[in-house]
Amino acid sequence: MNLGPVARLVKTRARLDESKLKVLEIQLDPSCNFYSYRSTLKAAIWRATGATNQTEKVIVPIFGLFLRDAMALVERCTKVLPDGALDYMCPFGKNESVLQHVLTCSILDETELQQASFDCEPAESQVEKELYKQLKEQSTNKAFMANGIELEMLNTPQPN
Repeated sequence: MNLGPVARLVKTRARLDESKLKVLEIQLDPSCNFYSYRSTLKAAIWRATGATNQTEKVIVPIFGLFLRDAMALVERCTKVLPDGALDYMCPFGKNESVLQHVLTCSILDETELQQASFDCEPAESQVEKELYKQLKEQSTNKAFMANGIELEMLNTPQPN
């Protein structure tokens, strides 16, 4: 909620029901290792298992918290050997569907998040308009570079 791309969405936020926004802020409170969020997620998973409607089965986890928990597991499951090498023990099996999702999901960088923010709500202040202009230029340059690399690969003679 405090990230720049989200915080700038003043008009969008104004359309939200204030009580729902307050509930969201409470659920995302980081105190006690995100206890409120974890309790809400646990209840949502329980409700989703008995849901008959597909929309009632939707659960949106916080990916950053998932990564933090995963890194904590790596640290706890790592043993330093006498020679200084690291031994990564894994006390549980792989969950292929989770692994596949983590390996293939798209993660937006700061620039892409900012662009998505402007797609939702146009720039209003002069500072935002300048930022939007810079983002568009970066996006165009990135596309030209990608196309240039593709063209270069097509024009490179192939060995016989």
